[in-house]
Amino acid sequence: MNPRKPTTGNEQLRQELERMMLDHYGPVLGVHLLYRVLGYPTAAAFRQGVLRGKVAVPIFEIPGRRGRFALTQDVVTWLAERRISAVDSTAAPSRLARQKDKCGALTR
Repeated sequence: MNPRKPTTGNEQLRQELERMMLDHYGPVLGVHLLYRVLGYPTAAAFRQGVLRGKVAVPIFEIPGRRGRFALTQDVVTWLAERRISAVDSTAAPSRLARQKDKCGALTR
C-alpha cells in the first residue's frame, strides 16, 4: 500500500493547473504562449520584461531554436502562488479596514 500525504486545496490547485497545462501545451512554453499565460498584453511587452529582468519565471534559450522558453511547471507554480496570495489577501481584513480614525473608532 502506498501511503499518500493528504493534499491541501492549494496543492490540489497546483496539481490541476499542472495537469491541464501539460496536457494542453506540453512541458515547455515558447514566447507566443508564454506572454499570454503570464498576463503580458503583447509579445513586445514580454520582451521588455525579459530585458528588464522582470519576468517572474526562469526564462531560457534553446540552441538552434528562436525565442525564449520556460518550463510549464515553473509557470504553473507561479500562477498557483499568485492565486493563493490573492485569496489570502482577500480573506484577511484590509489595512484600511483596521485603521483607526482620529476618535479611535475603527474605520471601514
